[in-house]
Amino acid sequence: MKFLLNPPLINLLVFLTAFSSYVLNAQYSTQTSPEQARKTFKQLYADRLAAVTRSVQFTDDLELAKELILAATQSQKSPQFAHVLASNAAILASKNPAGYQTAAQAWHIVANADPANALKYKAAAADLIRKSYIHARDPERTRIASNVIAAYSELAKLYLDNKQYAQAVSAYQVAYRQALAVKSGIAPFIKRNLDTAVAAKRVQRQLEAEKNKLKRNPNDANAAKQLIHLYLVELDDPQSALPYTIIATDTSTRNNINLTKSLLTSLTETQIIQLADWRLQLASTATTNRSRAAMLIHADKYYTHFLGKGSTNAFLNSKVRLARTRIQKQLAALQIRLKPPIDTSKVIKISLAGKIYPFQNNAAAVDRSVYPPILLFKKNNAHLIIHNHRSPPVVNKTFTVTASIKPESSNGVIFARGGVHDGYSLYLRSQSPAAAVRIDRKLYSLQTKKILPKDKFSKLTLKVTKDPSFEIYLDDKLLAQRQLPSLFRVEPTQAFQIASDTINAVGSYTSPNHFTGEIKSLTLTYHK
Repeated sequence: MKFLLNPPLINLLVFLTAFSSYVLNAQYSTQTSPEQARKTFKQLYADRLAAVTRSVQFTDDLELAKELILAATQSQKSPQFAHVLASNAAILASKNPAGYQTAAQAWHIVANADPANALKYKAAAADLIRKSYIHARDPERTRIASNVIAAYSELAKLYLDNKQYAQAVSAYQVAYRQALAVKSGIAPFIKRNLDTAVAAKRVQRQLEAEKNKLKRNPNDANAAKQLIHLYLVELDDPQSALPYTIIATDTSTRNNINLTKSLLTSLTETQIIQLADWRLQLASTATTNRSRAAMLIHADKYYTHFLGKGSTNAFLNSKVRLARTRIQKQLAALQIRLKPPIDTSKVIKISLAGKIYPFQNNAAAVDRSVYPPILLFKKNNAHLIIHNHRSPPVVNKTFTVTASIKPESSNGVIFARGGVHDGYSLYLRSQSPAAAVRIDRKLYSLQTKKILPKDKFSKLTLKVTKDPSFEIYLDDKLLAQRQLPSLFRVEPTQAFQIASDTINAVGSYTSPNHFTGEIKSLTLTYHK
């Protein structure tokens, strides 16, 4: 179809698509009917779909899929319409391996628009990313490998959260095999998660067996005690254990579980010691190293909090210090070392010397002719990732992240953490600084008009303040500010990234939105 390949016509259609999306955002935002969403989609895109269907070139399908994705991201006030747009985009892009990654991006948008079925759509996205890897060639193949690992690790975590342990094991196995194939440094970390999922799957079978006993005899105290142990110790899920304490007439355990729901700061010294001793006793009943370590870490948390309260009871202080020493020895035997919590009163200097656990072959080059070293993000979509368990915490915190950059590209993410649920990012759009913050899925964006020079370094800062609000600074001068409904209430689930925002983008840009240029410093400072 010749008109589909005509650039002026394509540009006109892109404009009409964006304009219609704008009108829909303003007028359709209150509509919730799926039928109305499908009807509106048909009115806007029926002719385009028919033309693409007649065309034999996949590039036409892919072009329309990308336009639909753009329209979906601009229709956030109408999840039903975003769902229809993105699902059609996924179907179009899935026709050819060249479109698998675009289709995966579309399914992620559908998942965000339909949280009740998010797992199904995220599984479809992960499968497409894996298929994209199979069909890709080097060096693109190596880059996609990191996306496969991240997608299946995220999927496995979602399965675990939904207590679908068999599916979690399968997803972690894919991620682990992929990590081994590319010799990724995070393979041991994924293996530990896989072992956890395998143990949870085994415990799930035991749970089903004990629950069947209770079905046959609702007063079976022994079955209830086994369920308490499995939930409380093996799965570290005290709330699920709570109902069975009534059948087992276990008042002590019921009281302790209820205490665990209280804030640490609201507990008395006696209650803190009580919970610590209880967790320590539970550790002795654990059947796996993983569950034993979990109970020991809980006990250490309570003991540490007790010492932090500055008790004047010399006997209890001595007892607690001795207990902590024993816990650390036991954890050391399990090859687990307790790390001190991140000191949020200090500046965290994020290393730019290659110690950030980059994915294989995606690390930036390092210019060591100057000090401190400068990271060069110039080829093969170079980016760096700090694993999520090492990323600086942000819940209920105010903080500043500052980067010194010299861009070569007009667009690209300087740093980001999180995704479409919660997160923050600082990026360039049309050579101007921009920022995005997501809290409880809602996106808050800032766009400045200041054009950054490409021939020298600029100091860019993203600040989250206690107002709460977030601000963009250039060379310590405020460029833009926007209010937020609250500080972060949960930790973002995706890792801190430099020069990209992979999998699920925080902002309204298309993932991964790689940055090209140089970065010579990056610091995160918590506010007092």
